[in-house]
Amino acid sequence: MFRSARILVAARALAGMSQADLASAAGIAVSVLQAIEQGRSDPRLSTVIALVDALKQRGVEIIPESDRNAWGVVVTKGSEAEKLGSK
Repeated sequence: MFRSARILVAARALAGMSQADLASAAGIAVSVLQAIEQGRSDPRLSTVIALVDALKQRGVEIIPESDRNAWGVVVTKGSEAEKLGSK
């Protein structure tokens, strides 16, 4: 899922979350998140889903690569993440 660990780091930053915040929200250990973000771990699908769901709750979505788009991160209008960005 995370073709580049930078996508996850960018999404977490846009959500205004620390590694501890995201790990807690996703129900994983901080060390697991650190390994994923550093590209040292290939996470299980259940871990990816938990991370994506935790970010989505903060209004940040990871957009997978397709024929028309590169990987990306989108902030949902009116979300907590958008409010953080407007400060």
